[in-house]
Formats: sequence, structure tokens, C-alpha cells
Amino acid sequence: MPIFDGRAILDDELVILNIERPTASPHHWGGAIRFGPDGQLYLGIGDATCRVCPQDLGTLQGKIIHIDVRDASPAQPYRVPNSNPFVGVPGARPEIWAYGLRNPWRMAFDPHDGRLWIADVGSHSQEEVTVARHGANLGWPLITYATHQHGDCAIVGGAVYSGTQMPWLMGSHLFGDYCSGRIWALVSDVGDG
Repeated sequence: MPIFDGRAILDDELVILNIERPTASPHHWGGAIRFGPDGQLYLGIGDATCRVCPQDLGTLQGKIIHIDVRDASPAQPYRVPNSNPFVGVPGARPEIWAYGLRNPWRMAFDPHDGRLWIADVGSHSQEEVTVARHGANLGWPLITYATHQHGDCAIVGGAVYSGTQMPWLMGSHLFGDYCSGRIWALVSDVGDG
């Protein structure tokens, strides 16, 4: 869809990817799309309330996928990077970069070190903020921020702060909660190993 004079022209569209719904649920379709430091596209896709999908490498639900759309065309809307962890694995979708998510409701790349922060909406007890890694299974909470006891209900991921007005926040992942309106800053002490 080309941009002309600040407006998108709707008569020129290229569908990159269609994802089948494993259930009739209108919930948990994620909501994260980012270009990474490598110039390639990362998509956060929710589980669509399919409880087995996040651990099933044969489906894209409950995953972070990584595709290259830089030379997209109708004949080949995207390419799968050879560096993806499940390329060549029988039964696995090669687009998968990380798996085991419920509903990745926003994600952000750290402009300093390229790490990917994911805000994953929890169920009835907790929410999750994760620094994701290539090939990771994010099936269990790594860092939680709430137990829903203060009116919290659904995490909304933000950006990694890289401004100059508040130097004490440098490198912090900023995120909020949909119900309570609270905003937090979280600094990871997790290394790249």
C-alpha cells in the first residue's frame, strides 16, 4: 500500500500472511507487529483461546514469528530467514521464532541491545513481561507484575525508554495495565546467555 501525500492508497494491497482460526473465539489474537533491528518483520500472535496451540510447533497461534518482507511480491509475499530456530524441523512451522505465548499484547525491541520485550496477557492470576530469545519456549511466567489484587487485569506493553528527559529510566521497558491504568518501568537483569 503506497503512501502519497501522507495518505495510504488502498487500491494497492499485498496480503502477506493469512492465519486460520483454530477456534471460533474472537479473543487472543495478539496485537504485536514490529520490524526488528535486522529489518525483518516480527509478529506476536495470540493463542485464539486454543489451549494446546502455544506448544504446538505446527501452528502459528501462541507464537512470535519472524519473516522477511523486504522483497515482498504476489508470487512470494515473504521469505523465512534461515536463522529461524525451526527451519527444517519436521512438522514445525519455519516462521516460528519463539513459542508458548497466550496473547502477546504488544512488544518492543530495545534500541540499545536489540532484545525483544514481550507483554503477554495472563489469565485469571498474573500477567507476564518477558525478554524473549530466539527459539525460546515462553510457556511459563518469567517475570510477573501483578496478581490482579489491585484492579489489574491485562498487560499492555510499551516501549524501551531511550530518551534524555528521564535518565533514570534509560533502558527500562515501560508498560501499563488496561483496567487499573497503572504504568510501570522494568529493567531486566537478564543477560544474553
